[in-house]
Amino acid sequence: MATFNVQIEKLDANNYSNWAADIKYLLLDKDCWSIVTGTEEIPVLDPDKGITHRDLKEYRLRASTAISTIYLNISPEFRKIIEGTEDARVAWDSLKKFFEPDNRSRHMQLFSEFLACKILPGENISLFAAKLLRLQEKLKGINHPIHEDYMCFQLLRYLPSRYDSIVQSILRWSDDKFKFNEIQLELVAEESRLQVRASDNNEEHIEAHSISSSRKSCRKSLVCFHCNRSGHFRNKCPELQKKVPSVSSGFDRIPSTSQDCGRSLPDTSPNPSSNNQRRRLRTKIQNTNPSFHGNMSYLIQACTSEVSKASDTWVFDTAASHHFCKDKSIFNEYVPISDEKMTVAVEGVTIPIEGKGIVNLRFGHRILKFGEVMHSSKLNRNLISGPSLDRKGVVFEGGKGELRVKENGQLLFKAFLKDGLYEVNPNILNRKRVGFSANSVQKLDARLWHSRLAHIGSHTIQNTVKNKGVRGLKGYVDSNLKCEVCKLYKHRRTSFKATNFVRSKAPNDLIFMDTWGPIKVTGRNGERYYLSIIDDFSKKTSVYPLKEKSEVFRVFKNHVSRAERFIGRKVKCIRTDNGSEFTNNFKTFCADNGIKHE
Repeated sequence: MATFNVQIEKLDANNYSNWAADIKYLLLDKDCWSIVTGTEEIPVLDPDKGITHRDLKEYRLRASTAISTIYLNISPEFRKIIEGTEDARVAWDSLKKFFEPDNRSRHMQLFSEFLACKILPGENISLFAAKLLRLQEKLKGINHPIHEDYMCFQLLRYLPSRYDSIVQSILRWSDDKFKFNEIQLELVAEESRLQVRASDNNEEHIEAHSISSSRKSCRKSLVCFHCNRSGHFRNKCPELQKKVPSVSSGFDRIPSTSQDCGRSLPDTSPNPSSNNQRRRLRTKIQNTNPSFHGNMSYLIQACTSEVSKASDTWVFDTAASHHFCKDKSIFNEYVPISDEKMTVAVEGVTIPIEGKGIVNLRFGHRILKFGEVMHSSKLNRNLISGPSLDRKGVVFEGGKGELRVKENGQLLFKAFLKDGLYEVNPNILNRKRVGFSANSVQKLDARLWHSRLAHIGSHTIQNTVKNKGVRGLKGYVDSNLKCEVCKLYKHRRTSFKATNFVRSKAPNDLIFMDTWGPIKVTGRNGERYYLSIIDDFSKKTSVYPLKEKSEVFRVFKNHVSRAERFIGRKVKCIRTDNGSEFTNNFKTFCADNGIKHE
């Protein structure tokens, strides 16, 4: 019988299912598969039945071909599994028990693969159905067959939205027609129809694109009578449009001279919408600092409002280019600015910027530092600038009468809608100055003043007296100060020596596990924790990213299943810090599988 010279991928830790299917058909080609499955037994010499020595020799030759084909198509690191056996059937069963053990973990894995099996982008219906049938055969091999109804549901479950109409029609079929093969044929026909429709749409798009291109080519032949350039008519000439004054700028437009400040554009158009635009207030900022410019929608109300808000009320403004504060006393750092350097003009009223600095505000348990805060005592409201926070990477979310300000997914503060404005009332952290005053003291207790001044050294106290840092403090005599509190807090714990010995005798005998998190910077999929698993014998470390601590048990089971299958040894002992993630289901699983939990 002629055979084909076929090369297949050798067996490794991750391709047993594909390798088993390939080697099966390779052995069928060599007429050896019946020997591997045990359906054909070794013949016994019987001249009456026509079984001769030639038949026996031929069987042994095919049996040798079967075992050699299996052995030579295994990676060298896994050949030790079947070393010492010359029986192809025994070798096949040994490989199956090693890579696909018949236990509950294997059953759970197959059920999970079946439920998670979904059609991939660009994959056709026939290949997706073949994957489901293959998983069905695997489950049938472990005496857990899948009912045909569940096969049908899984085939329809993850189809793209373009199949919604045909899926609704299939779900209305009768029980006699609702079969896997019938559904597959119907979906394949629908897939072909959708492909034909997509190709027709592409042809229409190409035709429309060619028409648009021809129109553009015709447009290039047009010549403007004003600038003599091609591509447009005279009424759409860019040079003529530049000469027409813009009236739609609102607050964005800044006059070029101080005389234009606060004046509206002349009302010469009967268009009501244009009149409304011309009646808008205009704002100008005269500033030698070029970074101070932009929209100030609430700044108009802050300047012109007759109602004076409390100093602890701040308005969140998404148009103001800077933060504004009316109370000088709450600044932590302050730099005065003269009137000639910076002013704000609103409706013809000039409001001077008196200074700028840093203000610290407390929102709940958070303290936020606001820099470049402009100060003007003429303002009636305090403003928080949205663009300034946006440049820092802050995100704003509004809705239902409140505005949520977040950074990296964490809430910084909320502003609530009141009288058309988003207001927030943080706690003001005033700048504190601490001064020490003492009466004239002839003889000073060094230990007393050492405690009063936060346990600073005697040399520092002596310099303070020398530089007159404390009024009335004199007569200090430096002495050999012995403070028990300072000695106690300067103690250092002796470091532990690193252990260089191995407690276990083989891999999987002892495993160390621990979690770390939560972390501020989350992963791409929202991971906030990490689970580390270290084998004591080999020091192999596995790190798994987790979204929540509740995922520890699931990841641990998958790791144990993979480690036991890969090494061929059971996990005997696990050592953890007995955290909450290593209790309940974790301890129950260890007890059921004979794993010691320390």
